[in-house]
Amino acid sequence: MERTNFKNVDKENWTTKVGSAARKDVKKKPGMSKEEMKVVFAKKYDKLKTYKFKYMNELNDNSHRYLPKYLLHEGLSKPALILYPVLCHLADYKVNKWFQLSIENLAKASGLSAPSVIKAISELQESVLIVEKKIEGKRHYNRYKIHFIRENQVVEERGNYITFFSMIIELGLWAQISNPGKVLYLYLRSIAEYDAQEYAIIENIGYDEINETNFRDRKWDLAELNITQLSKLLRINYADIGKAIRDLEFFGLCERTGRYCLVYLKPKDYYQYYDE
Repeated sequence: MERTNFKNVDKENWTTKVGSAARKDVKKKPGMSKEEMKVVFAKKYDKLKTYKFKYMNELNDNSHRYLPKYLLHEGLSKPALILYPVLCHLADYKVNKWFQLSIENLAKASGLSAPSVIKAISELQESVLIVEKKIEGKRHYNRYKIHFIRENQVVEERGNYITFFSMIIELGLWAQISNPGKVLYLYLRSIAEYDAQEYAIIENIGYDEINETNFRDRKWDLAELNITQLSKLLRINYADIGKAIRDLEFFGLCERTGRYCLVYLKPKDYYQYYDE
């Protein structure tokens, strides 16, 4: 299993390799017919439709979505819970307008199989969390609208949502984390709380320095790890909960400390990279 490693990167010479040939303008070569040109363009166009994971220097590292906490208590299946943040990430943050992405690309971004994505979409429709519209023509594809807490609802819904950072999906971590690990991360984020005193101690910050800025830019929240309770709530067997925790630790999204867990808002390596 591999993950993004920020510590071994040359910061000054970290350049992206994404967007090379497929994103260059398609230029007509001498002697190329109009039909040949169409074929070349179609190949380039199709490549651009493939969901691409990003390098760190391509990210807007503050891009996030507000996911409603009640989602975790609706009895949704694991695939539906896993796909939901991906759909929210792809949707417009401010306005609930149509967007599209193929089943294959949704599978790639979520780490689910294509059949699981189809079932999850159907389940989310039944729960009135998304609306799907089928478009037929030369190309057959689906468009979606999805409900989550948008910018104009944040104040009135404060305390009722999880702040989910898009980089977890864009870096490819969400696709690599095990399914139980992804569900566990969402749940831990929903129950984790900011403890200013503990945060000051662990991060070696003077307690009198804690303020609103520290809260907004915090690295983690604190959650109690009750394995038995988590197993029952998430319908994940006891042994798999342990594996899921280790998976999240591997990808830098949680860190056990006694009977508690630091639940990271962004991957731990991201903070270490920028703290150096």
